[in-house]
Amino acid sequence: SAGLISISTSSEAEISPDVADISFSIKTYDSKSMQKASLMNKDISEKVYNILKEMINTSNGDYIKTSNFNASPVYIYKDKKQILDKYQVSNRVTVHTQAIDKLGGMIDKSIEAGATNVDSLNFSISNYESQCNTLIEKAAKKANARASIAAKSSGTVLDGIQNMNISCSENKNYSAPRY
Repeated sequence: SAGLISISTSSEAEISPDVADISFSIKTYDSKSMQKASLMNKDISEKVYNILKEMINTSNGDYIKTSNFNASPVYIYKDKKQILDKYQVSNRVTVHTQAIDKLGGMIDKSIEAGATNVDSLNFSISNYESQCNTLIEKAAKKANARASIAAKSSGTVLDGIQNMNISCSENKNYSAPRY
């Protein structure tokens, strides 16, 4: 009768992130004119966009995009009446870059140019799939070696694999550079 050897192994690797996505918001206000608030926002957004464009390398997949444009009146309540307070215009500039070493400069220069906020900063690994495949191969070899040792020391031989559960997971506890 066929016997069964059950082996559990895992492989880990500490891989530094090599890609960052950083979003800057630009908010402008004017008390009298939506058009004025929009023009100010357009001017600042272009400055931020151009500064960031100088700091990235588009030939390796880096890019910049703008999104989430919004223009709206802002009201306040005074003596139980709704009163127009100002016009607000917001826009977002997002950078996808491998120039992780330049993030501090990107933040400083964008804020200097008028960006009002760093909305998000996310790190990732560009070659995640290939890293995952390498770890799976390593774990499978380790499992096979251990199963062979167990079979040999119990006076039997391996006759194949009954089942294998494989998963790859990313623990995103990257230590973000401090700026």
